[in-house]
Amino acid sequence: MTLVHLNESAAVIWQLCDGQRTVEQMIAVLRSAYPEQSDRLESEIRDTIREFAAQNIVSFGVRS
Repeated sequence: MTLVHLNESAAVIWQLCDGQRTVEQMIAVLRSAYPEQSDRLESEIRDTIREFAAQNIVSFGVRS
């Protein structure tokens, strides 16, 4: 079992990593929820997801 401590923003992104949404859809959801932070959200989301992948807690795949 792997235990990962997430800060509040990473926890929100983690909840969106459900295997159904694309990264672009996650960005759109969070931009809608946090319009005042829209200009920096994309890079933060992509960086967080890359870190999740580096920690082997998410993987990227092709949907069928």
